[in-house]
Amino acid sequence: MENIRLVQGSDVFTLWDLYKKASEHKGLKFSEGSGSIIQTHTIVTYVLDKKLLDLLAERGIKKQPRSDDVFTLVDENWQEKSVGGFHETEYWNFKTKEGEKHLELEVGLAVTMALVEEDRGIRFYPATRSTLVSPGSGLSHFRMFKTLVESGTKEVLPVVRELAQSEGHIVVSWTDLGLGGIRSFHSVYQEFFGENKAICDLAMQSHGRVFDPDPYQPLSSKKDKMFIAEPAQPRVIKGWKEQLRKYKQSLAVA
Repeated sequence: MENIRLVQGSDVFTLWDLYKKASEHKGLKFSEGSGSIIQTHTIVTYVLDKKLLDLLAERGIKKQPRSDDVFTLVDENWQEKSVGGFHETEYWNFKTKEGEKHLELEVGLAVTMALVEEDRGIRFYPATRSTLVSPGSGLSHFRMFKTLVESGTKEVLPVVRELAQSEGHIVVSWTDLGLGGIRSFHSVYQEFFGENKAICDLAMQSHGRVFDPDPYQPLSSKKDKMFIAEPAQPRVIKGWKEQLRKYKQSLAVA
């Protein structure tokens, strides 16, 4: 099988590459954690003093009485229901410093990222990290994020202010990254061969023995998903067609 020469970081990109580029485009640092939630490093940290706690309470994020040493803030505002009809968690817990009775009332702002293909880019969501437990509700994250930024108590990056002024998310498009037209291997293959079920089945079942690069490459994790820059797409399609021709020819000879 004749290989198609592709250069990482120029012709092809992993999903992790794209998250990193989107972060850097906005002046942020991507955290290469192994979890399912993709976030940047903490951008700015707020210490929740009385002024900020009062402001949060005005916005419906209030201290909840507890019988233990854990300090809890609860977003008492309306919440959307998630899959299954349940509300996502809407509270922040804060821990006490080890060996002391001093509460660590700190909230770090970060950005959660997700690939949204219909947006043709990476979507940024506000994230707020407490010292113990943070919410599952995106609305709660946004409300805390917005309140802290609008308090004016910290200088923040433009992207932080942009998120606070948004309706809950912003998009860093492929065009913003100089990668307009970039697409996943799978979507490019589907466009040109998708109507032929036999050829699609061949690609899925051959596991790279017929087509290289493999349009249905097995993924050990979502970070391995590959994307092709638009200038390289015609070369990949031409290569796949030639590989298919040679495969058919080998069957005829056999």
